[in-house]
Amino acid sequence: MFLVAGIGIGNVMLMSTIERTKEIGVMKSIGASKRDIITLFLYEALILGVVGSVIGAILSLGVGYLVVHYLLSSSITMESLIYVFLGIFGVGTSIIASLYPAYKAANLDPINALKNE
Repeated sequence: MFLVAGIGIGNVMLMSTIERTKEIGVMKSIGASKRDIITLFLYEALILGVVGSVIGAILSLGVGYLVVHYLLSSSITMESLIYVFLGIFGVGTSIIASLYPAYKAANLDPINALKNE
């Protein structure tokens, strides 16, 4: 599951890098360092990971509650809520998956990036 999420987030971040090539070129030409650009893309991936993890946790709790309540006629126990906290790995997956696109964006040549359309 984390592999699929990592590939999806990595693809989104790589497409973001390609679509924002001109913006990255402008940033580099006015003095943005490689670290600034990497930080920008990692923060974007962090936001994607946090939002995805929160939505996934809420949906899994809701569907899990419905399944347990209607099929088993019992309630969710505190032991089953521990799996919600495993969603934190989604944030780590998004950061790891966006390392290559962030590195690629940081190493763009500003002149070639500005010429790219």
